[in-house]
Parts: sequence; C-alpha cells; structure tokens
Amino acid sequence: MKTLLTPEHLAEIEEANTPVTKFVGKIAKHYMKFYKEVIGVEGCGMHDPLAVAVAIDKSLVKTRRLYVTVETKGEITAGETVGDLRTLREGGRKPPNMDVCVEVDSDRFLRMFIDALKK
Repeated sequence: MKTLLTPEHLAEIEEANTPVTKFVGKIAKHYMKFYKEVIGVEGCGMHDPLAVAVAIDKSLVKTRRLYVTVETKGEITAGETVGDLRTLREGGRKPPNMDVCVEVDSDRFLRMFIDALKK
C-alpha cells in the first residue's frame, strides 16, 4: 500500500485541532482499527482521497493504458476490476480502454492531503 495514512500522519493532522481535523481523527481511527484487525497493517489506505487529488493534480501518478473489465461472475474475483497487462501483440484479448495508475508519488500526495486538512 503506497498511500498509507499512518498513526504519525494522523497525529500531525490532529495537532491542527480544528473541527475538520477532529472529525478526520475520529473516522480515521476507526478505519485504522479495521486495517489493523483485518489486514494487519498500521495505518489505512487513502484510495478515495488519492482519486480526488489526482483529479486536481494528474502529475501525482503515472498511468498506463490497459484493457480493464469488471469481474461479475465471481470466477476470478467478486466485482473487482481486472486489468490485462498484456498488449494485443503479447496475447491480450482486447484493446486498451482505460488509463490505470501504475505509480504514485505517495509522499507528495500525503503531504498535499495533510496540508489541505490543516488549513
């Protein structure tokens, strides 16, 4: 997980002591508890905030054109998106239909997220 909000990040957010940072602290602690109990990770994924950040600043990520579909029959996954990493030339079945994020500048994203909350 590349965009993991850690307890240290959360402490920095809560230091701002605003209504927004207090709220984020409450919900993030529950999310972190889930991650610890279910996934065994100290922190929590920042999937939705990253999507918003990329809409603001596309340079946060590098993308790759892939053919992506949603697995609906439960044969591979249960309702998850599946990207074919092969090109048509390499045996891929369909032409690319989506830009998929393959790299993220997680430090810059997390700094952007924390700074926005503290304002």
